[in-house]
Amino acid sequence: MLKVIIIDSGVNKDHKRFQNEIIRGYTWESGMLTEELSDDFGHGTAIYGIISKNCNAEILNIRIKDIENGIDNKELCRLLEYINKNIPCDIVNMSIGTDGSENNYELYEACKKLTNNGVIVISAFNNNGTFSYPAAFDNVIGVISEPTYLKSDSFIYIDDTIINICAKGGTQRVCWNNPEYIYISGNSFACANLTAILVNLYDKTNTIKIDYRQAIKLLKDNAIEKRSFNESEKITEKYNIKCKKVVLFPFAKEMHALLRYPELLDFEIVAVYDTKYSGRLGADTNKTLKKDSIHNYKIRNIDNIDWDEFDTIIIGHCDELSMLIHRNNINRKLIEMALKNKKNVYSLDECNFELGEEQREHFYCPRVDKGNVSPNRFGMLYTITKPVVGIFGTSSKQGKFTLQLEIRKRLLEIGYNVGQIGTEPTSKLFGIDVCFPMGYNSTVSINGDYTIRYLNEKMHRMCIEGDEIILVGSQSGTINFDYSNLKNYTLQQYEFLVGTKPDVVVLCVNSFDEIDYINRTIRFIESAVECKILALVVFPIDMDVDSLSMQHKHLLTYGECESIKKKYEKEFNINVYMLNDDENLDELVDNLTEYFSE
Repeated sequence: MLKVIIIDSGVNKDHKRFQNEIIRGYTWESGMLTEELSDDFGHGTAIYGIISKNCNAEILNIRIKDIENGIDNKELCRLLEYINKNIPCDIVNMSIGTDGSENNYELYEACKKLTNNGVIVISAFNNNGTFSYPAAFDNVIGVISEPTYLKSDSFIYIDDTIINICAKGGTQRVCWNNPEYIYISGNSFACANLTAILVNLYDKTNTIKIDYRQAIKLLKDNAIEKRSFNESEKITEKYNIKCKKVVLFPFAKEMHALLRYPELLDFEIVAVYDTKYSGRLGADTNKTLKKDSIHNYKIRNIDNIDWDEFDTIIIGHCDELSMLIHRNNINRKLIEMALKNKKNVYSLDECNFELGEEQREHFYCPRVDKGNVSPNRFGMLYTITKPVVGIFGTSSKQGKFTLQLEIRKRLLEIGYNVGQIGTEPTSKLFGIDVCFPMGYNSTVSINGDYTIRYLNEKMHRMCIEGDEIILVGSQSGTINFDYSNLKNYTLQQYEFLVGTKPDVVVLCVNSFDEIDYINRTIRFIESAVECKILALVVFPIDMDVDSLSMQHKHLLTYGECESIKKKYEKEFNINVYMLNDDENLDELVDNLTEYFSE
């Protein structure tokens, strides 16, 4: 007879269904087992009732005290270790779990030790639709519910390392405390049904050897249906270009951040190139960027490029340049020449011609498509347990990426492990974990739930890899400014917002934004993902319109900055900072770290 341990909320031994049964069990509290067994909740009573009714096994119930208030991972690990060392068994049923995506190493190892000793661990996924643990471990049989057409002795096998079985978890009558019976549904009850099924399969086949792989095979062979996820959805993303000495072409907006923040790069910029038609040859980059504190480069002619002084060329967007000088395929010619000269190419635009296998090893363009997205596992998402800071805005060209780099730099300086998703195509060059280039000339070809799944999984990886805070930065505006043309719709920004689900948002605004538009943006973000707008950051450029309706930009004076700050702070009752003020940005980062330390 197989021995089954149920870890749950205990059992109501006085239930009338169990009057003729000898119920064995203990209570686990503070690292010890006591003889007392009860169930103040009812959940464990239901699980025991299902398993005892549907199979013939020797059952031992272990009640975790106060389990209804949540699972303590450390206590659960200690209990599993205790079972492994002291209580011989064949199956451990846990219709419980936690959402946390990090700090699960000890729990994984505890399950692994049981599995290695020939114990089958069966666990239910949480009912809220998230990935949960230990069910999601590859050494545990993870169970979810399937519609009520399944009988208690039937199940669906899933060919996957995370979700393994769909069993009967639809509405069913189970034993409880008060009242004695209730109708209820959930993955917990699917898990209990699966445990009974597995006991019966072992009895039926007279299988002596009990181990995880053999159990999976037994389930696969006896399922009423087999499913697998879309085989075409495979993660293919890789970035393996190693840069030491780098040149830039052309000297355009997307290159400015690389010159402004060399301390965030792990390579040396040795030259900046442009075309003779740009009007910028011979110009000083630091004067053009109006930042004398950074290293200066004389902008050189790309026609006279020195192929011997660098190993990597970063090629920016060239479509507008091509139109300006009436020369097609500028980037194609440059890519071909670079690869011919055995140089690495980091291109912000996709390559529009076929590359050979060896060439592909030296070419990288940040892009995201369906091949980078893991399978849709019944819509399950990971719970992100580290604080997420979002940088969103009211328009384009207001320094959102600059602000992300300023915050990143300060957090790294004070010792934080920073995870980050950048939406500029140069993000990878700054050591940012994930590049999701959804801005100008976007190379993101996914949308809808693909976007949400992709971003959610990337943030999950950051959690389990030990990042302490996650930065995510969007593009352009957040809500529609008008509805006259499809280009004004911010659907991609909305998907990015709900896909990253920040805890707090720093909203970038302009001095000339309408108060109502800022207010609508604040209300939209806070209601869409239940977060808090922690601060506003003002881009220090004002826009004037002359009598001919021509727009003219000018840098705000100190007095104008102070006036805007006071106006917005009074209007929105939110801290306001200026993007061009280092002391302001120091205060902003202090505000962020204090908020999450409370």
